[in-house]
Amino acid sequence: MIIITGHGDIYSAVECMKAGAMNYIPKPIDHGLLLSIIEKERLALGDRLATFAFRETLRTTTRRQLAPSTSAEMKEIERIAEKVKDSDVPVLLLGETGRARR
Repeated sequence: MIIITGHGDIYSAVECMKAGAMNYIPKPIDHGLLLSIIEKERLALGDRLATFAFRETLRTTTRRQLAPSTSAEMKEIERIAEKVKDSDVPVLLLGETGRARR
């Protein structure tokens, strides 16, 4: 959100930022500044949308679609992942790197 105001003061700027405004521009408008702010926000929005789309793709992709496994160890990891998949709590899995041993 970009606020453009003809009655700008510090108090109203702070209140607008607390309410979610990303930018606060007093009149008269510096058109170059306004265009640069709009471009910056456009790029940031694109980044946020790309991140959201990526997260949604990860949510809808199942473990079996990525790499099916028949090993007992992987089946145990899949069982644990199934138990915590709907949780909002971060989960950290630790283990070997997966590099082939010789």
